[in-house]
Amino acid sequence: MSTLVTNMHHAITGYFQDNAKHWVARLDCGHNQPLIHNPPMSNNAWALTEMGRDDKIGVMLVCTKCIAGMSPDRQFSSMLAKEAA
Repeated sequence: MSTLVTNMHHAITGYFQDNAKHWVARLDCGHNQPLIHNPPMSNNAWALTEMGRDDKIGVMLVCTKCIAGMSPDRQFSSMLAKEAA
């Protein structure tokens, strides 16, 4: 029996770059979502500039990790702990 996911849309709260220098969005659910710009598979040219990223703060994205019932990302959790200190 599967659990019904009622809220799969979550707001972008910030960004960081991963080890490969790709931009990753932090979502308000505690998950991270890569924003790799690789047309035509993914078109995230807006993530390449600071202005583009700033314009998308608060935009809702579908979180596939929430749909899958995954726990919050460790990278996100450790960043929150540093920001709170």
